[in-house]
Amino acid sequence: MRPSSMATPSGDIRPRRTWLVPVAATLLFVVLSAMIFTVLAHRGSPPQVGGAKPTPFPTGTITVTSTIVSPPLTSAPVKDYQAFSTGTYQPGQVITDQQGNIWSEGYDAFAPNQIREDLARTTPAGVTTVFPIPDTTSSTFPGQEVDLLRRLSPLVFDQRGDIWFIHSVFDAAQNTFVYSLGRMNPTGQFTFLPVPSFGSGNFGVDSLTLAPDSNLWFTANDYGDHKNPGIRRIGRMTLTGKLTWFTLPAMSQTVSIITGPDGYLWFATNGAIERLALDGTITTTYPINGGVDSSCIACGANSLVFSGEHTLWFADFAPPSRQPLARIGRLDLVSRTVTYYTLPRTDNPNSFLRLFTIALTSDKGVWFNTQLGGGYTDLLHKRQFYHLLPNGTLVTEQLPTKVITGESVFAPDGKLWFGSAKLDSANQYHFSIAHITP
Repeated sequence: MRPSSMATPSGDIRPRRTWLVPVAATLLFVVLSAMIFTVLAHRGSPPQVGGAKPTPFPTGTITVTSTIVSPPLTSAPVKDYQAFSTGTYQPGQVITDQQGNIWSEGYDAFAPNQIREDLARTTPAGVTTVFPIPDTTSSTFPGQEVDLLRRLSPLVFDQRGDIWFIHSVFDAAQNTFVYSLGRMNPTGQFTFLPVPSFGSGNFGVDSLTLAPDSNLWFTANDYGDHKNPGIRRIGRMTLTGKLTWFTLPAMSQTVSIITGPDGYLWFATNGAIERLALDGTITTTYPINGGVDSSCIACGANSLVFSGEHTLWFADFAPPSRQPLARIGRLDLVSRTVTYYTLPRTDNPNSFLRLFTIALTSDKGVWFNTQLGGGYTDLLHKRQFYHLLPNGTLVTEQLPTKVITGESVFAPDGKLWFGSAKLDSANQYHFSIAHITP
Protein backbone atom coordinates (compact mmCIF):
# COMPACT_ATOMS: atom_id res chain seq x y z
CA MET A 1 0.00 0.00 0.00
CA ARG A 2 1.42 3.35 -1.07
CA PRO A 3 1.81 5.95 1.64
CA SER A 4 -0.35 9.05 1.22
CA SER A 5 2.31 11.32 2.64
CA MET A 6 6.04 11.57 2.88
CA ALA A 7 8.38 12.72 5.59
CA THR A 8 10.69 15.72 5.10
CA PRO A 9 14.18 15.76 6.55
CA SER A 10 12.81 17.90 9.39
CA GLY A 11 10.13 15.38 10.15
CA ASP A 12 7.18 17.39 8.72
CA ILE A 13 4.29 15.49 7.23
CA ARG A 14 3.02 17.19 3.97
CA PRO A 15 -0.01 16.11 1.89
CA ARG A 16 0.50 14.99 -1.71
CA ARG A 17 -0.17 17.83 -4.23
CA THR A 18 -2.78 16.02 -6.29
CA TRP A 19 -4.45 19.40 -7.06
CA LEU A 20 -1.62 20.23 -9.51
CA VAL A 21 -2.99 17.85 -12.14
CA PRO A 22 -6.35 19.56 -12.80
CA VAL A 23 -4.78 23.01 -12.54
CA ALA A 24 -2.09 22.13 -15.11
CA ALA A 25 -4.71 20.66 -17.41
CA THR A 26 -6.80 23.82 -17.16
CA LEU A 27 -3.81 26.05 -17.96
CA LEU A 28 -2.87 23.88 -20.93
CA PHE A 29 -6.43 24.14 -22.28
CA VAL A 30 -6.38 27.93 -21.96
CA VAL A 31 -3.02 28.24 -23.74
CA LEU A 32 -4.06 25.95 -26.59
CA SER A 33 -7.36 27.79 -26.99
CA ALA A 34 -5.53 31.12 -27.24
CA MET A 35 -3.14 29.72 -29.87
CA ILE A 36 -6.01 28.34 -31.95
CA PHE A 37 -7.90 31.63 -31.72
CA THR A 38 -4.81 33.56 -32.82
CA VAL A 39 -4.24 31.32 -35.84
CA LEU A 40 -7.87 31.55 -36.91
CA ALA A 41 -7.98 35.30 -36.39
CA HIS A 42 -4.94 35.85 -38.60
CA ARG A 43 -5.67 33.22 -41.22
CA GLY A 44 -5.57 34.89 -44.62
CA SER A 45 -3.75 37.97 -43.37
CA PRO A 46 -0.57 38.73 -45.30
CA PRO A 47 2.68 38.14 -43.41
CA GLN A 48 4.48 41.29 -42.40
CA VAL A 49 7.77 42.38 -43.91
CA GLY A 50 10.72 42.98 -41.61
CA GLY A 51 8.60 42.73 -38.46
CA ALA A 52 6.46 45.71 -39.47
CA LYS A 53 3.17 46.10 -37.62
CA PRO A 54 -0.06 45.94 -39.62
CA THR A 55 -1.17 49.38 -40.78
CA PRO A 56 -4.88 50.07 -41.29
CA PHE A 57 -5.51 51.19 -44.86
CA PRO A 58 -8.83 52.30 -46.31
CA THR A 59 -10.45 50.24 -49.04
CA GLY A 60 -11.99 51.30 -52.32
CA THR A 61 -11.10 54.29 -54.48
CA ILE A 62 -9.57 57.11 -52.42
CA THR A 63 -9.87 60.79 -53.26
CA VAL A 64 -6.35 62.23 -53.54
CA THR A 65 -5.50 65.92 -53.64
CA SER A 66 -2.45 67.06 -55.63
CA THR A 67 0.10 69.83 -55.30
CA ILE A 68 2.72 70.76 -57.89
CA VAL A 69 6.02 72.18 -56.61
CA SER A 70 8.90 73.62 -58.61
CA PRO A 71 11.74 73.06 -56.15
CA PRO A 72 14.66 75.51 -55.86
CA LEU A 73 17.49 74.20 -58.01
CA THR A 74 21.19 74.17 -57.14
CA SER A 75 24.18 72.26 -58.50
CA ALA A 76 27.19 70.54 -56.96
CA PRO A 77 29.87 68.06 -58.09
CA VAL A 78 29.56 64.49 -56.87
CA LYS A 79 31.85 63.25 -54.11
CA ASP A 80 34.38 60.44 -54.44
CA TYR A 81 33.44 59.30 -57.93
CA GLN A 82 35.23 56.07 -58.79
CA ALA A 83 34.60 53.77 -61.75
CA PHE A 84 35.66 50.13 -62.23
CA SER A 85 35.85 48.85 -65.79
CA THR A 86 33.56 45.99 -66.84
CA GLY A 87 35.05 45.56 -70.32
CA THR A 88 32.39 45.05 -72.99
CA TYR A 89 29.74 44.24 -70.39
CA GLN A 90 27.22 47.08 -70.02
CA PRO A 91 25.49 47.00 -66.60
CA GLY A 92 21.78 47.65 -66.41
CA GLN A 93 19.58 46.98 -63.38
CA VAL A 94 21.50 46.70 -60.09
CA ILE A 95 20.85 45.23 -56.65
CA THR A 96 23.02 44.62 -53.59
CA ASP A 97 23.34 41.52 -51.42
CA GLN A 98 24.05 41.26 -47.70
CA GLN A 99 27.78 40.96 -48.32
CA GLY A 100 27.85 44.31 -50.12
CA ASN A 101 28.31 42.85 -53.61
CA ILE A 102 26.60 44.67 -56.47
CA TRP A 103 24.65 42.40 -58.82
CA SER A 104 23.55 43.63 -62.21
CA GLU A 105 21.84 42.42 -65.34
CA GLY A 106 23.30 43.67 -68.58
CA TYR A 107 24.62 42.53 -71.91
CA ASP A 108 27.68 42.35 -74.12
CA ALA A 109 27.43 45.65 -75.92
CA PHE A 110 29.83 44.66 -78.69
CA ALA A 111 28.53 41.23 -79.64
CA PRO A 112 28.13 41.65 -83.45
CA ASN A 113 24.46 41.82 -84.47
CA GLN A 114 23.50 39.85 -81.40
CA ILE A 115 22.01 40.32 -77.95
CA ARG A 116 23.74 38.40 -75.19
CA GLU A 117 22.41 39.03 -71.72
CA ASP A 118 24.52 38.47 -68.62
CA LEU A 119 24.37 38.65 -64.87
CA ALA A 120 27.39 40.10 -63.09
CA ARG A 121 28.68 40.40 -59.55
CA THR A 122 30.89 43.34 -58.58
CA THR A 123 32.64 43.16 -55.22
CA PRO A 124 33.01 46.23 -52.97
CA ALA A 125 36.59 46.40 -54.25
CA GLY A 126 35.32 46.79 -57.82
CA VAL A 127 36.10 43.32 -59.23
CA THR A 128 33.39 42.16 -61.66
CA THR A 129 32.60 38.54 -62.56
CA VAL A 130 30.22 38.01 -65.50
CA PHE A 131 27.84 35.05 -65.70
CA PRO A 132 26.49 34.63 -69.28
CA ILE A 133 22.79 33.77 -69.30
CA PRO A 134 22.24 30.67 -71.44
CA ASP A 135 20.02 30.73 -74.53
CA THR A 136 19.75 34.49 -74.78
CA THR A 137 21.66 35.13 -77.99
CA SER A 138 19.18 36.20 -80.66
CA SER A 139 19.27 38.24 -83.82
CA THR A 140 18.15 41.83 -83.59
CA PHE A 141 15.20 43.13 -85.56
CA PRO A 142 16.28 43.53 -89.19
CA GLY A 143 16.78 47.22 -89.86
CA GLN A 144 15.56 48.24 -86.41
CA GLU A 145 17.25 49.38 -83.22
CA VAL A 146 16.42 47.33 -80.14
CA ASP A 147 16.23 49.41 -76.97
CA LEU A 148 18.16 46.95 -74.85
CA LEU A 149 18.03 48.94 -71.63
CA ARG A 150 14.25 48.59 -71.51
CA ARG A 151 14.57 44.83 -71.91
CA LEU A 152 16.52 44.60 -68.67
CA SER A 153 14.42 43.82 -65.63
CA PRO A 154 14.46 44.21 -61.84
CA LEU A 155 16.49 41.65 -59.91
CA VAL A 156 15.28 40.01 -56.69
CA PHE A 157 16.75 37.53 -54.22
CA ASP A 158 14.74 34.70 -52.67
CA GLN A 159 15.22 33.26 -49.18
CA ARG A 160 17.78 30.74 -50.45
CA GLY A 161 20.01 33.38 -51.99
CA ASP A 162 19.02 32.61 -55.59
CA ILE A 163 18.71 35.64 -57.85
CA TRP A 164 15.64 36.03 -60.08
CA PHE A 165 15.16 38.12 -63.20
CA ILE A 166 12.87 38.54 -66.21
CA HIS A 167 14.31 36.77 -69.21
CA SER A 168 13.41 37.48 -72.84
CA VAL A 169 14.46 35.95 -76.14
CA PHE A 170 13.44 37.25 -79.55
CA ASP A 171 11.74 34.60 -81.68
CA ALA A 172 12.49 35.64 -85.26
CA ALA A 173 10.00 33.14 -86.70
CA GLN A 174 7.15 34.61 -84.65
CA ASN A 175 8.55 38.16 -84.73
CA THR A 176 8.02 38.51 -81.00
CA PHE A 177 9.77 38.11 -77.66
CA VAL A 178 9.34 34.99 -75.54
CA TYR A 179 9.45 35.52 -71.78
CA SER A 180 10.32 33.50 -68.70
CA LEU A 181 11.38 34.07 -65.11
CA GLY A 182 15.03 33.17 -64.79
CA ARG A 183 16.87 32.01 -61.70
CA MET A 184 20.59 31.71 -60.99
CA ASN A 185 21.71 29.91 -57.84
CA PRO A 186 24.91 30.81 -55.95
CA THR A 187 26.91 28.24 -57.95
CA GLY A 188 25.99 29.90 -61.26
CA GLN A 189 23.41 27.38 -62.48
CA PHE A 190 20.40 28.75 -64.38
CA THR A 191 16.81 27.57 -64.63
CA PHE A 192 13.87 29.20 -66.41
CA LEU A 193 10.12 29.17 -65.71
CA PRO A 194 8.13 30.04 -68.87
CA VAL A 195 5.60 32.88 -68.89
CA PRO A 196 3.11 32.26 -71.72
CA SER A 197 1.95 35.27 -73.70
CA PHE A 198 -1.70 36.22 -74.00
CA GLY A 199 -3.77 38.47 -76.21
CA SER A 200 -2.57 39.62 -79.62
CA GLY A 201 1.07 38.71 -79.03
CA ASN A 202 2.29 42.29 -78.51
CA PHE A 203 3.34 41.10 -75.08
CA GLY A 204 5.83 42.06 -72.39
CA VAL A 205 6.74 41.26 -68.80
CA ASP A 206 7.91 44.41 -67.08
CA SER A 207 8.40 44.24 -63.31
CA LEU A 208 9.10 41.61 -60.66
CA THR A 209 9.02 41.26 -56.86
CA LEU A 210 9.21 38.50 -54.25
CA ALA A 211 6.19 38.68 -51.93
CA PRO A 212 5.83 37.57 -48.29
CA ASP A 213 3.99 34.45 -49.49
CA SER A 214 7.35 33.35 -51.03
CA ASN A 215 5.90 33.65 -54.54
CA LEU A 216 7.11 35.78 -57.43
CA TRP A 217 4.67 38.48 -58.52
CA PHE A 218 5.09 40.35 -61.78
CA THR A 219 3.36 42.71 -64.19
CA ALA A 220 2.52 41.69 -67.75
CA ASN A 221 0.88 43.60 -70.58
CA ASP A 222 -0.46 42.75 -73.98
CA TYR A 223 -0.49 46.16 -75.61
CA GLY A 224 -3.02 45.25 -78.26
CA ASP A 225 -3.26 46.80 -81.70
CA HIS A 226 -5.64 49.00 -83.69
CA LYS A 227 -8.34 46.33 -83.37
CA ASN A 228 -8.30 45.74 -79.59
CA PRO A 229 -7.23 47.60 -76.45
CA GLY A 230 -5.00 44.85 -75.11
CA ILE A 231 -4.97 42.96 -71.83
CA ARG A 232 -3.22 43.82 -68.55
CA ARG A 233 -2.47 41.25 -65.87
CA ILE A 234 -0.62 40.60 -62.63
CA GLY A 235 1.06 37.21 -62.49
CA ARG A 236 1.80 35.08 -59.43
CA MET A 237 4.29 32.25 -59.87
CA THR A 238 5.54 29.79 -57.29
CA LEU A 239 9.26 29.04 -57.20
CA THR A 240 8.44 25.75 -58.91
CA GLY A 241 6.62 27.37 -61.83
CA LYS A 242 2.89 27.25 -61.00
CA LEU A 243 1.35 30.35 -62.58
CA THR A 244 -1.85 32.22 -61.68
CA TRP A 245 -3.10 35.28 -63.59
CA PHE A 246 -5.13 38.20 -62.26
CA THR A 247 -6.66 40.31 -65.03
CA LEU A 248 -6.91 44.09 -64.65
CA PRO A 249 -9.23 46.57 -66.38
CA ALA A 250 -8.41 47.43 -69.99
CA MET A 251 -6.10 50.38 -70.64
CA SER A 252 -4.58 50.20 -67.14
CA GLN A 253 -1.00 49.42 -68.18
CA THR A 254 1.01 47.93 -65.31
CA VAL A 255 4.63 49.04 -65.11
CA SER A 256 5.92 48.56 -61.56
CA ILE A 257 5.24 46.23 -58.63
CA ILE A 258 6.84 46.12 -55.17
CA THR A 259 6.20 44.61 -51.75
CA GLY A 260 5.16 47.24 -49.24
CA PRO A 261 6.04 47.45 -45.53
CA ASP A 262 2.46 46.34 -44.75
CA GLY A 263 3.02 42.97 -46.43
CA TYR A 264 0.74 43.81 -49.35
CA LEU A 265 1.75 44.35 -52.97
CA TRP A 266 1.72 47.81 -54.52
CA PHE A 267 1.79 48.49 -58.23
CA ALA A 268 1.28 51.40 -60.61
CA THR A 269 -0.87 51.76 -63.68
CA ASN A 270 -1.19 54.60 -66.18
CA GLY A 271 -3.54 56.46 -63.83
CA ALA A 272 -3.41 55.01 -60.33
CA ILE A 273 -1.36 53.38 -57.59
CA GLU A 274 -2.98 50.17 -56.40
CA ARG A 275 -2.73 48.08 -53.23
CA LEU A 276 -3.04 44.34 -53.87
CA ALA A 277 -3.72 41.57 -51.35
CA LEU A 278 -1.94 38.23 -51.67
CA ASP A 279 -5.15 36.63 -52.93
CA GLY A 280 -5.02 38.90 -55.99
CA THR A 281 -7.71 41.32 -54.82
CA ILE A 282 -7.17 45.06 -55.27
CA THR A 283 -8.08 46.55 -51.91
CA THR A 284 -7.30 50.24 -52.46
CA THR A 285 -6.92 52.55 -55.45
CA TYR A 286 -5.20 55.93 -55.29
CA PRO A 287 -5.92 57.79 -58.56
CA ILE A 288 -3.13 60.06 -59.81
CA ASN A 289 -3.20 62.56 -62.67
CA GLY A 290 -6.97 62.37 -62.83
CA GLY A 291 -7.16 58.59 -63.03
CA VAL A 292 -6.78 56.17 -65.93
CA ASP A 293 -6.72 57.98 -69.26
CA SER A 294 -7.60 55.58 -72.07
CA SER A 295 -6.30 58.09 -74.62
CA CYS A 296 -2.82 58.13 -73.04
CA ILE A 297 -1.62 54.62 -72.39
CA ALA A 298 1.95 55.98 -72.06
CA CYS A 299 0.99 58.16 -69.08
CA GLY A 300 1.53 56.86 -65.58
CA ALA A 301 3.86 56.08 -62.71
CA ASN A 302 6.67 53.63 -62.07
CA SER A 303 9.74 52.97 -59.92
CA LEU A 304 7.74 52.77 -56.70
CA VAL A 305 9.67 52.90 -53.41
CA PHE A 306 8.48 53.32 -49.83
CA SER A 307 10.03 55.79 -47.39
CA GLY A 308 8.61 54.60 -44.08
CA GLU A 309 5.18 52.99 -43.80
CA HIS A 310 3.08 55.82 -45.20
CA THR A 311 5.15 57.62 -47.84
CA LEU A 312 5.38 56.20 -51.35
CA TRP A 313 7.63 57.79 -53.98
CA PHE A 314 7.18 57.22 -57.69
CA ALA A 315 8.27 58.46 -61.09
CA ASP A 316 5.52 60.32 -62.91
CA PHE A 317 5.79 60.30 -66.67
CA ALA A 318 3.91 61.31 -69.79
CA PRO A 319 4.75 62.47 -73.33
CA PRO A 320 5.78 66.14 -73.58
CA SER A 321 2.51 66.94 -75.33
CA ARG A 322 0.67 65.94 -72.16
CA GLN A 323 3.20 66.95 -69.54
CA PRO A 324 5.97 69.34 -70.62
CA LEU A 325 8.02 68.86 -67.45
CA ALA A 326 8.99 65.51 -65.95
CA ARG A 327 8.02 64.99 -62.32
CA ILE A 328 8.74 62.81 -59.33
CA GLY A 329 5.78 62.17 -57.02
CA ARG A 330 5.33 61.58 -53.31
CA LEU A 331 2.09 59.98 -52.13
CA ASP A 332 1.25 60.50 -48.45
CA LEU A 333 -1.06 57.64 -47.54
CA VAL A 334 -2.22 59.29 -44.31
CA SER A 335 -3.12 62.76 -45.60
CA ARG A 336 -4.08 61.27 -49.01
CA THR A 337 -2.10 63.88 -50.88
CA VAL A 338 0.33 63.74 -53.78
CA THR A 339 3.14 66.24 -54.12
CA TYR A 340 4.69 66.48 -57.58
CA TYR A 341 8.21 67.88 -57.85
CA THR A 342 8.90 69.12 -61.35
CA LEU A 343 12.30 68.58 -62.97
CA PRO A 344 14.20 70.82 -65.38
CA ARG A 345 13.39 70.38 -69.06
CA THR A 346 15.60 67.77 -70.70
CA ASP A 347 18.12 68.60 -73.38
CA ASN A 348 15.99 66.64 -75.82
CA PRO A 349 12.43 68.04 -75.58
CA ASN A 350 11.05 65.26 -77.80
CA SER A 351 11.84 62.62 -75.17
CA PHE A 352 9.94 61.82 -72.02
CA LEU A 353 10.99 60.06 -68.87
CA ARG A 354 10.21 56.37 -68.92
CA LEU A 355 12.21 55.07 -66.00
CA PHE A 356 13.73 56.38 -62.83
CA THR A 357 15.98 54.81 -60.29
CA ILE A 358 14.91 56.08 -56.89
CA ALA A 359 17.18 55.55 -53.87
CA LEU A 360 16.55 56.78 -50.34
CA THR A 361 19.24 58.08 -48.01
CA SER A 362 19.21 57.83 -44.23
CA ASP A 363 18.43 61.56 -43.95
CA LYS A 364 15.18 60.93 -45.90
CA GLY A 365 16.60 62.56 -48.96
CA VAL A 366 15.77 61.09 -52.36
CA TRP A 367 18.33 60.33 -55.08
CA PHE A 368 17.26 59.53 -58.61
CA ASN A 369 18.35 59.74 -62.20
CA THR A 370 16.41 59.57 -65.42
CA GLN A 371 16.25 57.36 -68.46
CA LEU A 372 14.69 58.97 -71.49
CA GLY A 373 12.47 57.54 -74.15
CA GLY A 374 13.91 57.24 -77.62
CA GLY A 375 16.78 54.84 -76.99
CA TYR A 376 20.17 54.79 -75.40
CA THR A 377 21.52 57.84 -77.21
CA ASP A 378 19.28 60.13 -75.16
CA LEU A 379 21.22 59.12 -72.07
CA LEU A 380 24.09 61.22 -73.41
CA HIS A 381 22.16 64.22 -72.15
CA LYS A 382 21.92 62.96 -68.57
CA ARG A 383 25.25 63.17 -66.78
CA GLN A 384 24.01 63.81 -63.27
CA PHE A 385 21.93 62.53 -60.42
CA TYR A 386 19.11 64.50 -58.91
CA HIS A 387 19.11 64.81 -55.12
CA LEU A 388 15.88 66.04 -53.55
CA LEU A 389 16.76 67.23 -50.04
CA PRO A 390 14.32 66.88 -47.12
CA ASN A 391 13.83 70.67 -47.20
CA GLY A 392 12.55 70.46 -50.78
CA THR A 393 15.66 71.76 -52.56
CA LEU A 394 16.66 69.92 -55.73
CA VAL A 395 20.40 69.48 -56.28
CA THR A 396 21.90 68.26 -59.56
CA GLU A 397 24.94 66.20 -58.58
CA GLN A 398 27.20 66.62 -61.59
CA LEU A 399 29.30 63.72 -62.84
CA PRO A 400 32.55 64.06 -64.79
CA THR A 401 32.33 65.00 -68.46
CA LYS A 402 30.82 62.38 -70.79
CA VAL A 403 29.96 59.95 -68.01
CA ILE A 404 26.45 58.51 -68.36
CA THR A 405 24.51 57.29 -65.36
CA GLY A 406 22.61 54.02 -65.27
CA GLU A 407 20.48 52.25 -62.69
CA SER A 408 21.62 52.81 -59.09
CA VAL A 409 21.41 51.35 -55.59
CA PHE A 410 22.71 52.20 -52.12
CA ALA A 411 25.01 49.47 -50.81
CA PRO A 412 25.84 48.55 -47.19
CA ASP A 413 29.03 50.64 -47.48
CA GLY A 414 26.83 53.75 -47.73
CA LYS A 415 27.86 54.52 -51.29
CA LEU A 416 25.57 54.95 -54.27
CA TRP A 417 26.57 52.36 -56.89
CA PHE A 418 25.44 52.50 -60.51
CA GLY A 419 26.19 51.29 -63.99
CA SER A 420 27.82 53.89 -66.20
CA ALA A 421 29.36 54.44 -69.60
CA LYS A 422 31.88 56.92 -70.93
CA LEU A 423 32.24 58.11 -74.50
CA ASP A 424 35.82 58.79 -75.58
CA SER A 425 37.10 61.12 -78.29
CA ALA A 426 36.89 58.30 -80.84
CA ASN A 427 33.16 57.83 -80.12
CA GLN A 428 33.81 54.53 -78.34
CA TYR A 429 31.94 53.52 -75.20
CA HIS A 430 33.72 52.30 -72.07
CA PHE A 431 31.49 50.57 -69.52
CA SER A 432 31.91 50.39 -65.77
CA ILE A 433 30.32 49.97 -62.36
CA ALA A 434 30.85 53.18 -60.43
CA HIS A 435 30.09 54.67 -57.05
CA ILE A 436 29.84 58.07 -55.40
CA THR A 437 29.46 59.18 -51.80
CA PRO A 438 26.18 60.92 -50.92
